[in-house]
Amino acid sequence: MLQQKEVRVESMCLVCKMENEITEHIFLRCSVAAQCWQLMLPDLQYTGQSLLRWWDQVIEMTDKRKGTEVAAVWWSNWKARNEVVWNRKYTRVYMVIAQAKKYLDQWSNAQKSAACTSFPQLYEGDGDYTWVRPQESMIKVSVDASTFQETNASGSGW
Repeated sequence: MLQQKEVRVESMCLVCKMENEITEHIFLRCSVAAQCWQLMLPDLQYTGQSLLRWWDQVIEMTDKRKGTEVAAVWWSNWKARNEVVWNRKYTRVYMVIAQAKKYLDQWSNAQKSAACTSFPQLYEGDGDYTWVRPQESMIKVSVDASTFQETNASGSGW
């Protein structure tokens, strides 16, 4: 995935060292991702389709809560993968799941109208709709996803 952005990394998945790192592998087929799905959302089956087609099927067949669980597992898995790629730190499956549950809890609390942020401080540009250069010592990752209930459609990007 990073090679498409001309970042020099191995094409082999550094997490499992079993397959080339493509989107479907990172989020669905990698041994860590597959174990996360098996333990956290065992009723969701991956049958070889593209990631976006699988996501469309998840949205069609499940409720909003399940969709948020999928997004949390994706995000937690992505962060664990980045720990391997950038810091050579491996995360156990149960920690990836624990982190996903933490994200779900934080997201749920953020949906409450009276919720206060659990972050000790916000940085300039946090929550902006347009990209803002991060502070010099920070790295900023922009991720966006949306679902459209009336058309059973969804989209994501990073």
